[in-house]
Amino acid sequence: MEIENLKKLTLKILKNSTKISSSDFIQAYNIIYLHCTSDIDAYEIKGSVIYNTLSEALILHFKSMRPISSLESFYKFISNLNLDIIEKVYSYLSRFYIKINLDKNNNISTIKYLFYTLIYKYGIYSSLKNIEENIIFEISCYRENNSENLIMIKTCIKFLRDLYLFNDNEEDYEKFINSYVYDFNESYSTDIKINIEYINKEMEIFIEFCFSKHKNSTNTNLKNCDFFENYRKISKIILYMSEPYINNFFLKIEEFLKTSLKNIEYKEELLIFFINIKKNFCILNEKVNQLQKKIEIEIIKKFEKFDNVSELILKNRIINDPTSIEEEIQLITHCERDCGSGSVSWIKLILEKYNDPIHYKFKIGNYEKSVKIDVRFLTKIFCNLYTNEIKLWKPLENVINGILYEIKRENPKSSFNVCHEASFVIFEINNIEIKIGLDKFSILMSLSEETNIIKIKEFSKDVNFDKNLEFLILNNLVINEHNKIFINYLYTNKMQKINIFDYKMNEKTKENYNNNREDFSEQTIESLIMKVLKQKKIF
Repeated sequence: MEIENLKKLTLKILKNSTKISSSDFIQAYNIIYLHCTSDIDAYEIKGSVIYNTLSEALILHFKSMRPISSLESFYKFISNLNLDIIEKVYSYLSRFYIKINLDKNNNISTIKYLFYTLIYKYGIYSSLKNIEENIIFEISCYRENNSENLIMIKTCIKFLRDLYLFNDNEEDYEKFINSYVYDFNESYSTDIKINIEYINKEMEIFIEFCFSKHKNSTNTNLKNCDFFENYRKISKIILYMSEPYINNFFLKIEEFLKTSLKNIEYKEELLIFFINIKKNFCILNEKVNQLQKKIEIEIIKKFEKFDNVSELILKNRIINDPTSIEEEIQLITHCERDCGSGSVSWIKLILEKYNDPIHYKFKIGNYEKSVKIDVRFLTKIFCNLYTNEIKLWKPLENVINGILYEIKRENPKSSFNVCHEASFVIFEINNIEIKIGLDKFSILMSLSEETNIIKIKEFSKDVNFDKNLEFLILNNLVINEHNKIFINYLYTNKMQKINIFDYKMNEKTKENYNNNREDFSEQTIESLIMKVLKQKKIF
């Protein structure tokens, strides 16, 4: 009698769980509990009768299902299943009988596994093909019309995936996925064929936008990147343009780019223009490649008119973390080929070194931490760039000297100096990652060994020492209490990664020399005089 009541209650849950009262839930749970814990003569883990009752109820319910004719009815069916309630009602059965017999008896499985295998076999097997077709159709509608049925689609696909996987039928699930991919490719191909004329019309509109609206404002257009932004939007459909349109399109593009290039007055704008060309003209198309080559040659010619191309690259790109190291190397390669290798080949070497930062372990507090060191070098060719010669914390100095030794060993004829202010370190303190200048990090690490700040300052010979120390205090990395300065090992911050590295290139000028008369040697005066004479073509 009790087993029959349990069967009826289980069917009631399966049909509509919202109509189940708390008393129904308790009654079903008690039937299972009392049966499994009742006394018997021989020792036995009871529960087989309950397990069979659940199986019978599931089979009976799934066999009574109506054929699923739409995605809406499938979604409604899934929403009413409420497997989690069944699992809670039968939780005592799972805890003992099922758990113990899983490995012993091949006919026993978890409630979830039993649920999915029986629904597959007795419930929706005959409707699966229809369900798959409805899902693919609904996805296509969502993709094209931005349908509001996304939640329904996701729920149905997830249930279908679980159904196949619990029944060890991954092949059918893969077939379903492949059928969707095929449908997508077919519709995409058809759309392209149908919309060729529409695409050509779009090209005309774009050409008008680029070359009529901005006809007399090429520089403004370049700075705002209107042209490159719009070109990027339509570049993928160039391959599908008809011949008359594509010829007209590239004639206009070439004319516009050459005019824009002609009106560029500053080195920085020229470099931005070059990078935009490299980024946006990367389609595998003969006409695009021809145009790119033409424009790049014009850019190189324009670069030749500016002085100190290598200085431009260092000051305005390398120091301020370039958008892409690879693009910088490409630019240098072009300059090396067309302008001569003497002034730029070593920059390429340095850039390649930047791609491989140094990782080293230092003791910070009581722990050894891995520190990432990115060192920036200058050579004597940059006579107008100012570098602050300082002595670093000894272990850090040894690491830098090791890097410098390797570079000089590979390039014995070159002369390199470390630009401490432009180099940076990434380290971790109290599980917070911090990016900071090499010179400031050196002070921080010196404080881990020496508490006398005057000794640290004298040793470093850093003219910016006081400013750097104040920076560390303001950023709470160093604490100053009662004229005692020490590292804040309990440093906290809401963010897990912090970038407090800020460096602007300082240039030596005639004013710099006048302000530092001690360094204003006879050789410096001679050098300046010779430079002026050469400019005046007197010598």
